[in-house]
Amino acid sequence: MTKIERIIYDNLSSEISQTDANVDSIFSGIIEEIQTNEAVAIEDNGLVFLVKPETKHVARMHIFGETKNLKQFLISAVNITKYVFDNANINKMYGMSADKRFVSAGKRTCWKQQGVLADSYLDENGIYKDQYIFGVSREELNEYLRKL
Repeated sequence: MTKIERIIYDNLSSEISQTDANVDSIFSGIIEEIQTNEAVAIEDNGLVFLVKPETKHVARMHIFGETKNLKQFLISAVNITKYVFDNANINKMYGMSADKRFVSAGKRTCWKQQGVLADSYLDENGIYKDQYIFGVSREELNEYLRKL
């Protein structure tokens, strides 16, 4: 198993809790998407950024892995975002998370909160939580980078 595959596999618990599928079937589906170029997985500092185009100009990003270093996470997120925009004809990327830390992290980068799906995530204690939707356009990234 590659490093990317191991990080994805080890961090599938949140995905599993939202479906009736098991770890192996979800993992197999993700690996198949990568192998058939339906998705791209990029590893940076122990995090895997999985980018999957949903339409001709919009892609969804999912992040696997954990880091205790917020600054490194923010740098990785911006670098991967730039890499995707530089190498794909995508105008918008988005992602979702029930983790409130992403709200504060997004405010420090070009990723902005786009909305909330109320009570849409069932946590390990059986409690429904909100999911936060984050997004960034190519222009928002360029504006952010000009300010640095």
